Amino acid sequence: MTDYVVQDGSIQIPNQATVKIGDESQNSNTVITKPPVIDASATKSILEDGELKQHQDLEKGEAIQYQMDFEVPNNKKLTSLVLYDDMEDVLDISTADAKVYLGNQDVTAKGTLKFDEEAEKIVWTATNPQEFSGKKLTLRASASVKEDADLSTYVDENGMVVIPNEAHMTVNDEDVPSNVVTVTPPPVEPSVNKHILADDEEVTHQDVTLTDLITYKLDYQVPTNEKITELILWDDMEDVLEIQTKDVSITCDGVDVTAEGELTINEETEKLEWKATNPAKFTGKKLTVQVSAKVKAGADLSSYMDGNGEIMIPNTAHMKVNDEELESPVVTVTPPTPADPLNPLTPLAPDVDKPLVPTNPTEESNPKTKTEQEAVNEIPKTGSAGTGYKLLDFFKGLF
Repeated sequence: MTDYVVQDGSIQIPNQATVKIGDESQNSNTVITKPPVIDASATKSILEDGELKQHQDLEKGEAIQYQMDFEVPNNKKLTSLVLYDDMEDVLDISTADAKVYLGNQDVTAKGTLKFDEEAEKIVWTATNPQEFSGKKLTLRASASVKEDADLSTYVDENGMVVIPNEAHMTVNDEDVPSNVVTVTPPPVEPSVNKHILADDEEVTHQDVTLTDLITYKLDYQVPTNEKITELILWDDMEDVLEIQTKDVSITCDGVDVTAEGELTINEETEKLEWKATNPAKFTGKKLTVQVSAKVKAGADLSSYMDGNGEIMIPNTAHMKVNDEELESPVVTVTPPTPADPLNPLTPLAPDVDKPLVPTNPTEESNPKTKTEQEAVNEIPKTGSAGTGYKLLDFFKGLF
């Protein structure tokens, strides 16, 4: 009908009858037929349980069935006709079931269907655009939310994740967008995990010396689908540990966000706490706290000794989201076991199997000769006659 489009954009189809009597012909007056003008339009819906909807709350792993309806205009000559949907990158298009329909007829093969799996984009280009002038085409495609996708940029003012999507039709050089439809995936649940960084590995236990620096890594998952008004991260370490105040950082997506909250360190109780200034900003985000500590010199470690005589110093991390508090699994460090746990700087007890050093002096250890020793122990005589001992000579004289 493009041949009948007039200047104002309407379609006017003229019609005239001719009457022939003998050799004479006579034309009737001209009548004008004005069929409805079909303007270009695009409408998008979500097909759920046989109904077309504008929003869907998804279950875990549930696929999204998108339906895109396009009205191809009839008031212009078509040189190009392209239907496409550039989905959000957190969605994963299914390449197996995308089709283009004219009514109930599958016309996918009357064009070229392409997928860009990196950009999550589907494009159908008609081979003969004019064939579809004034027609209604339907593109159906399914997608799902990518596992472990970062949904934090889709959080609305109420803390809900809302993923939008719209379809497009390009007629010649004119782009026609559809309405926006949305889906809300299952909520991201909050979680807290804690590890010790040892030789670039994340471990849950480490044997340390009394001078070793212990590096703790605390990972927090902030939830979605709720309005977050309070967000606090903390670690109340054992009093025998000493937080290294200069070795504390809070990051989000690799960016230091320490300054986006209030960081306090209580050096008396060895407690670290960070309170977000704008809690809602971190909805759905992953936060990481890294902090170092040492075993205090001279600390009483006796209460941390287990039944095997080993010292185990535990530690956990915490997060508070609104009124909910979460705790991480426990990680532990084991310093050397001292001889006296009350004073960890004392050396270990000597090995009982080693020979003891004698405590009585030996001849070698006494510089005096045997003759000199006897001379010291000899009782001196007191006279020159008899035995030389006066008392003995007195008794002899009585007999």
